Amino acid sequence: MMQTIKHLIKGEDIGTQIYDRKNKQVINERRPIKEHLEAELMYQSPIDKIDEAGVVRHELLTESIHMGHEKNQEKSAKGIPDFIKFYDIDMTQFQREKPEDFRTFNDFFTREVKSEMRPIASPNDPNIVTSAADCRLIVFNSLEETKDLWIKGKKFSFEKLLNHDQALTEHFRHGSVANFRLAPQDYHRFHSPVAGTIERITNVGGTLYSVKPKAINSEIDVLGENERDIIVIDGADGIGKVAFVAIGAERVGRVTTLKKEGAILKKGDELGYFSYGGSDVCVYLKRRSSGIKI
Repeated sequence: MMQTIKHLIKGEDIGTQIYDRKNKQVINERRPIKEHLEAELMYQSPIDKIDEAGVVRHELLTESIHMGHEKNQEKSAKGIPDFIKFYDIDMTQFQREKPEDFRTFNDFFTREVKSEMRPIASPNDPNIVTSAADCRLIVFNSLEETKDLWIKGKKFSFEKLLNHDQALTEHFRHGSVANFRLAPQDYHRFHSPVAGTIERITNVGGTLYSVKPKAINSEIDVLGENERDIIVIDGADGIGKVAFVAIGAERVGRVTTLKKEGAILKKGDELGYFSYGGSDVCVYLKRRSSGIKI
């Protein structure tokens, strides 16, 4: 909390620290002060003792869900200009560039990007896996590394994330994982990182916790508790099976997967979108001896 106050005094952004690859420097993610303070309250370790009955978390989650639904109302469109200004969003990257082109805030939030603004990396090279979304990206060679460097929360369960699908969890237990965390200002459609065929899609109902590092490393199994779609892709060109988990987070009204089981995918094809809020994608691959670049 004191760290937040220091940033405010200096006039700095107060969100999570991330590495900006374009400018090659560590920066603080921009985030409204109210949302930051809510996260501080909800995911600080003392809250487990203070709020044993879960009353505070329940109220914050209820407000979060309510705000998500409000973004589908036409009156919500009036908040678009301020959102663009606060996050300094370059609207020339999108198919509709003007705030008045959108009927609701969620219509704006799920805006389509111009295809030339997101070129697909090496579309014909199966050893190159393209990004699933605009995001803060972190990649691990193994699940063991995630426990040491990323998910330190004691209650996280890889098996629960994959909905206790024994065959699926055993297949990826010694595989690699990439995490794509989307912030509210990002383009919120997600894309297939590989070419292949959708083998099956499983929707898992859940809640809407934040997916920011403070939440991930709290005592809550955030990724295993949140609503998510598990998309199993039979990768082409020998890449093998891929588990694509689209996870709804705070203020997200829903995860919408547009493709159906049996759909044939090209690398970079749009799979679906997240409604208003923060969200996350986990992609699991079974490692090959030759290695895969992400």
